[in-house]
Amino acid sequence: MHQCCKILNQLSLILLWSTITTTHCSWLAFGRFRGLQKAIGPRMCDQLSLVPKQKAMCLEDPIVMDSVADGAFHGIQECQHQFKNERWNCSTIVKGQTVFGKVINQGSREASFVHAITTAGVMHAVTRACSRGDINSCSCNNNKYGPGNDEQGAFAWGGCSDDIGNGTYFIRQFVDASESDVHDARAQMNLHNNRAGTRAVKRFVKRQCQCHGKTASCTLRTCWESLGDFRETGDYLKERYDNAVRVTVTQNGPKATVASADGGNQPSKNDLVYLENSPNYCNRNSVIGTFGTAGRECNATSNGSDGCDKLCCGRGYATKKVKKIEQHMCEFHWCCEVRCKEREQIMDVHTCNGEDEFDVAENPSVSSTERIPTAASATKAARGRRRGKKARRKKPRGRKRKNRDGKKRKGKKRNRREISYHVSTNIRNTRLLSRRVDLKNSHHKRFGAGTRNR
Repeated sequence: MHQCCKILNQLSLILLWSTITTTHCSWLAFGRFRGLQKAIGPRMCDQLSLVPKQKAMCLEDPIVMDSVADGAFHGIQECQHQFKNERWNCSTIVKGQTVFGKVINQGSREASFVHAITTAGVMHAVTRACSRGDINSCSCNNNKYGPGNDEQGAFAWGGCSDDIGNGTYFIRQFVDASESDVHDARAQMNLHNNRAGTRAVKRFVKRQCQCHGKTASCTLRTCWESLGDFRETGDYLKERYDNAVRVTVTQNGPKATVASADGGNQPSKNDLVYLENSPNYCNRNSVIGTFGTAGRECNATSNGSDGCDKLCCGRGYATKKVKKIEQHMCEFHWCCEVRCKEREQIMDVHTCNGEDEFDVAENPSVSSTERIPTAASATKAARGRRRGKKARRKKPRGRKRKNRDGKKRKGKKRNRREISYHVSTNIRNTRLLSRRVDLKNSHHKRFGAGTRNR
């Protein structure tokens, strides 16, 4: 079993390497290798188009890159959770030069959220790895010691507090490295949103305490600081996305001034900012990398973003009956089994209709974690369909000729099969006949010609 898992991991690694090109990649590609042991090494550090500072950090400490892969993966997963009911559902691509494709190459609100949530994911993962001792270059927060006081009374700092400073320092050194040396509006937008992501992680740091004394009477409490649940960070950044501020960036040498585009209040450090309006995510567009909403499941009774009227962009939806098996009345039987009863339930599943030029039946909706057909494959399939139609159109439909007795003639293939059958039969009969002749001759030679007459 262990050998089988090892082989599967190696095959997965080979497939993932085949999907990554050497241009226009970023550190987000590490998220594809999360969970593969020894996948991140010098070869990957050289292949990915990292900036020199990122490449040097990758070569120096590959163990830290494992935490980067873990953080990028959780950031992508959280993005897909937050946008599962939106027209843009944070779709990723299996093949291509980037994880999210062309859609985040623009300065849209979606790009601002991607930068914030993935930066937050990496900071969260690196900070936790330092506290666990997985990274040799960092550890717990040793600055938290001595007595303390809160609304519940006195306590003593102890345990292993998560060191937020380690995570923040790593983000500034590694994640921001690709934007720090670029002096344009898009780089300033990304830097602002990266820092908004780190501030969102800091926002949910909580104090955890443990009671000491006889029967845990809390005569003495020991407390430490710990990161909150990453889902809280995702929910908070989704609120920031809904209230994102469109800005203009004025570059004065190495310094940049970020101002509201509509002349309103200046964006705060916690706000997400963007430069241009979002594209139309209703329709499939290979130029900007949108996949459209054709084939997406929707809620016919909802008035929110997951409702069929909004998600399907006014194109309508189709309904079909789906049988679903549910388990209920589960009981625990000693030892150790859980037995449940099954019941069938017929459910209505609503899917958005496709565009006029987009065939829903031939291009079904796919989730963000499955393979999404590229524009090249869709164009190739369309050419194949057109070529098939032309071939069927050119093929003449002649009347089948009839024999003298009025019966239809058999096809050529059938005649060939019959001819080959008769030929093989004749060859077999000839061999049998020749064998009988040989036996007769040998008999005559052995007993003589007159033996049979006697």
